[in-house]
Amino acid sequence: ILDALNAAYSPIVAARGGHLNVVHDWANDEVNAFATREGNGQTWTVHMFGGLARHPNMTADSFLLAACHEVGHHLGGAPYKPNGWKASAEGESDYFAALKCMRTVLGHYDNTSVLRALGNDLTPLVKSRCQTLGDPQQMSICARTTVAGTHLGETLASIINEELASQNRPVLAIPNLGTPDLSIVRQTNAANYPGAQCRLDTYAAGAVCPVPTSVEIVNDDTNTGVCLHQREQFVSGKSMIFDPGARPACWFRQF
Repeated sequence: ILDALNAAYSPIVAARGGHLNVVHDWANDEVNAFATREGNGQTWTVHMFGGLARHPNMTADSFLLAACHEVGHHLGGAPYKPNGWKASAEGESDYFAALKCMRTVLGHYDNTSVLRALGNDLTPLVKSRCQTLGDPQQMSICARTTVAGTHLGETLASIINEELASQNRPVLAIPNLGTPDLSIVRQTNAANYPGAQCRLDTYAAGAVCPVPTSVEIVNDDTNTGVCLHQREQFVSGKSMIFDPGARPACWFRQF
């Protein structure tokens, strides 16, 4: 999985003046991953832990999506984290992972044949969302990405719930594609992780957005290479319903 990611993105990173360094830390049981810039900003590192890959909620595709999230910190563009090197915010990295990275990596494979292995994960809701893309290959990638987002969302929620349970605090509901977070933030959440449901919504949005990978995200422009809300739909409070491919308003404030 990580070799496929490296093969797809090493030339893209090199074209931006960097060197992609994908670290396979399989011996580390920590359920985590992170991205850094080293060597005067020329080495773009994606550090993946074996503990994340071995988590019981994870699948091969959700591990790829997690790795794509880390690539997103390097290539996702604005909005950025407020501190440190110019890293894309967590929500933006989630969106990039589904919208650009999964399509870039999985575009080299016959994805329609993989759908049979998804089994019960390939729900009518997943099918109906992805059918809007029309092209069978893109529909298949959308389905794989959406299902991967579901498993990754479950993993994220389980990590949070373990911590909450240890503190005798109420646990969170497991994220579900059918129960999106319809909250609207007053300003973009660039400093912190969105909630687990909001993150699943972001993966699902990126998966269904019809903007192709050939239309790149421009570093400081939040409106290029992505799907956008329409103003009248956004202010109605129903942005998730009317613009399923746009960044969810539970973390991103477009207007």
